[in-house]
Amino acid sequence: MGGFGMKKLILLYVLLCVVGVAFIAGCTQQAPSTPTPTPLPVETTAEETPAAVIGMENETGTSAEVADTLVNEMIKAGSYRTFLDFVYLTEVNEDLSGPGPYTIFVPLDEGVEEYIPRDKETEMRAYPEIDLRPLVLGHIVEGTYTPADFAAPTNLTTLAGTSIEVATVGGNVTVNGIRVATSEIEAGNGVVYGINGVLLPPNF
Repeated sequence: MGGFGMKKLILLYVLLCVVGVAFIAGCTQQAPSTPTPTPLPVETTAEETPAAVIGMENETGTSAEVADTLVNEMIKAGSYRTFLDFVYLTEVNEDLSGPGPYTIFVPLDEGVEEYIPRDKETEMRAYPEIDLRPLVLGHIVEGTYTPADFAAPTNLTTLAGTSIEVATVGGNVTVNGIRVATSEIEAGNGVVYGINGVLLPPNF
């Protein structure tokens, strides 16, 4: 074979090698990946929102919180444990957790100890409906009263049917002569006053 024919053969061989390499490279090249679409944000409608998030609503449709009851306020005060025992023994707590409103003149713990002997208290606890209930109800009146309402002597009828006199003497509010020892505590269904004694029922 002549020199010219040999050169053509080599050139053809090189050309085939270049084409082959290009073909192989094209086959092994990865196809471009399809981009994953970004999910659209989901809008939450009012119907899908949990009720706990929206909050409680009262009858007028506005947001409202549950107010503390008279019983809760007495528990938080921490000074009326004995009287609270009487309240629960007689199940008056159910009334005091209702809408009310009521005003309660609550004996402080030391007042109960001063006015009711220990043996007498033990006896009364044995028969709460007979002995304790009239005593408890004798400290509660219907309605909400502020200190201003007692600027002049005021007679109130308790839930026990007894009458008590509330007055302001020397700048201090008194109930049947027993001094009110604390400022009023407002609750969602009434008001609480702490007193230094016990309003004893008749024939105690």
